[in-house]
Amino acid sequence: NIGNQIKTSEGSVDFGILKLRTPVLVILGHTCCSAIKSSLADFTGENLGICRELGFLRDSLETMQKKYRIDEDPAAYDKYAELNVDYQVKYAVERYGNLVDSGDLTVVGMMIDISQQFRGATCEEYITSINGVSAIEEIKEMDVLSEIDSKIIDEVVKTIL
Repeated sequence: NIGNQIKTSEGSVDFGILKLRTPVLVILGHTCCSAIKSSLADFTGENLGICRELGFLRDSLETMQKKYRIDEDPAAYDKYAELNVDYQVKYAVERYGNLVDSGDLTVVGMMIDISQQFRGATCEEYITSINGVSAIEEIKEMDVLSEIDSKIIDEVVKTIL
């Protein structure tokens, strides 16, 4: 969906989590996200459906706009995309908190690096948050990652922020 938002797709996400009992919810964003760029610009000429979804995205990004200056930071949109992923993860943790607390659900925030902001290969995926935790060193110590070879943890848990 536009901007990997839960709020605009709550029914679909609820069905997967509450009915199908999926154990992992992945919020997947990407660098070079045109939804992020569009939501921070004037989108009034778009149709009602696009305006509605971009409006929800703009609301979640509104407080972040002051954090990175788009006119001064070439990676600002990519940083907002990652912040949005973290926001969506936190929203999911609040919404499904009882399942997260019981260990029945893990909410993972990830980015696909189209623009090589992470300094890796193009289109590599990176974990940026788990269950509302976005401090990289804390994530690396989480039990949920215990099955990942410790030699590659630094390669898969990163941030551009």
